[in-house]
Amino acid sequence: MRGWSTISQEFNSKRVLLEVLHCVGCIGSEDNEYEELGQKLYQNLIGRRYLIVMDDIWGTDAWDEMKRFFPNNNKGSRVLITTRVLLEILHCIGCIGSEESEYEELGNKLYRSLFKRRYLIVMDDIWSTDAWDEMKRFFPNNDDGSRVLITTRASKVALHLDGPNYFQMPFLEVDESWNLLRRCVFGEEQQGSPPPELEAIGKNIATNCRGLPLSIVVIGGLLAKSEQTRENWQRVLENLSSTVNLEEDERCFKILKLSYDQLPVHLKPCFLYMGMYREDDWINVSMLMRLWVDEGFVKPVAGKSLETIARVVYLNDLVLRNLIVVRERGCNGRIKSGLPDGSGPNPSRSDR
Repeated sequence: MRGWSTISQEFNSKRVLLEVLHCVGCIGSEDNEYEELGQKLYQNLIGRRYLIVMDDIWGTDAWDEMKRFFPNNNKGSRVLITTRVLLEILHCIGCIGSEESEYEELGNKLYRSLFKRRYLIVMDDIWSTDAWDEMKRFFPNNDDGSRVLITTRASKVALHLDGPNYFQMPFLEVDESWNLLRRCVFGEEQQGSPPPELEAIGKNIATNCRGLPLSIVVIGGLLAKSEQTRENWQRVLENLSSTVNLEEDERCFKILKLSYDQLPVHLKPCFLYMGMYREDDWINVSMLMRLWVDEGFVKPVAGKSLETIARVVYLNDLVLRNLIVVRERGCNGRIKSGLPDGSGPNPSRSDR
């Protein structure tokens, strides 16, 4: 039995328990107490062999608070934790480190802790070769099958790694790309084809996205919110055609710029404001709406508060354009948290 839970920076233990319970096919609700959810998870796992991935833990309290609910049932079960911080790796393997410690001190402590132990450590979403070069010396080669698993969207990072084996995720086929684009533009529920005069151009647009799902959904968001005319789609295709021979990172920037150029004037500062967040930051929407209002981005509408306008109009428009990813909704359907679009390096930074 396998399960995956993405945690990111804002750790909410109850929410994570609910996600893990859902992954293992067990029902829980927000109305349940935290301890009740934890015991339900424990009882569900006690007789089963499991692998659960807890992705992107940033705080040591996250694991400390939850580890008692994952039973050691002597069946080879594992909880695989991904993290990006030396201090957190040390804590996850049961070694004490302090934020006051020097980088070299932490690294040497990690090396000693891993030496003569069999380990699997996941480092998620590495963007530069320097990040790995700086840390690899702290992971000893014990000749016992230990591995450091690195995920990246940058081919230069994958090719730079020491190991001879790497797996490249396949790109979408042309038909898959078109089906994804069609759903983004016309909705999941539409069973038929788009207007004939748009279908041929749409397939060319999908092809020019080169099988990259994130590029397709960003372009799909752009097309969904713009005129459904042959002339408009042809303009998008011509802009995309100029990116075909670019490297992936540069192509992502070009696609983001195309989406940005098509934004209404009132949404442009809101989108650029997202540049203050890192790609995987979990954004509290209520706080973000107050910041947009305080910055003067939101224009008043009679009978509605500025925060309501920011949430209902501005935020929803960016979500429909696939420029913000909804991470969590409340029971009333309102967006509670989200992530920057993730289609490439942060658009406000050039040195990712």
